[in-house]
Amino acid sequence: MKLMICEQDPQQIQLIKNVLNNYKFKHIIPKKDGDVYKMVVDQKPSIIIFNEKFHKETGEALLNQLRSNPQTDNIPIIYISSDLDLNEKLKRFSNDSLVQLLSEPYRLKFFRHYIDRWTTFRSLYVKQ
Repeated sequence: MKLMICEQDPQQIQLIKNVLNNYKFKHIIPKKDGDVYKMVVDQKPSIIIFNEKFHKETGEALLNQLRSNPQTDNIPIIYISSDLDLNEKLKRFSNDSLVQLLSEPYRLKFFRHYIDRWTTFRSLYVKQ
């Protein structure tokens, strides 16, 4: 399985890799100025971890783009933000079972749970 980590902080990338080292994922780390959407379509990751500070585009625009394309609409996304009103800001995605909104700082225990939900228990949560 492929895991795309869209994070601007190298230490945070390493932390995510360490937390998820039991899963044996292939990690895809796009360049900060690269086209994330094009890379998602080309690489087809199983899960996307996206920090809103990663790209110059707003995260909401990327989420809209990913959800509107039939090739990418079934990829689970963990969207990380430092915004306290994240659920209000992205209300449209709060009911989407494939988008998990996390406010920083987040607990690693919950982060691992979301990954488990979309890997181990994938058939229950992801429409095929």
